[in-house]
Amino acid sequence: MTPAAPPDPTGAVELDPDGEPKLTPRVPLGGWLPGVFVAMAVAMVPWSVYLAITLPERYRSHNYDVAWSGFDAGLAVVLALTGIGLYRRSEWTQAAAVSAATFLLIDAWFDVMTSQPGRDRAGSVAAAALLEVPLAALCLLLAARLAGAEGLIRHIAGRAEHRRRLRESPTRNDDRTRP
Repeated sequence: MTPAAPPDPTGAVELDPDGEPKLTPRVPLGGWLPGVFVAMAVAMVPWSVYLAITLPERYRSHNYDVAWSGFDAGLAVVLALTGIGLYRRSEWTQAAAVSAATFLLIDAWFDVMTSQPGRDRAGSVAAAALLEVPLAALCLLLAARLAGAEGLIRHIAGRAEHRRRLRESPTRNDDRTRP
């Protein structure tokens, strides 16, 4: 027999007026922070248009090899963290999986867009279509499932806490049944 789930240590489970558990975010999501992110996104639109108009089609880059090898090392780190997080069943696995998906999609984009026409481009498109984009989709699916699992676990923990409170209540919730 397994013991009842302990109360949620994060404090994420609260009870609504009817005594049912409700899930609340761990971090307050209101205030000025959402506006900052929306403003940054809006500011990126004219900036992207400006870059598309003013940047040269070709540009000789110094440290191109270091930039790509450093990026790929970062990709290796987030892929490893995703695997380690899955193995350990860590709470940060979802963030690692989303990071890995982001790295993979950026890698696919820049591989294709910076490749030379011909065999180089065909190889980049094949790698993007057969490896990087499907693996990114897998990482996002994994993150979504982990988010669902986390919500389910928090919900179950909240229900267990609610049942425990009802059992320990001296009135056993009799005043809820009175007219």
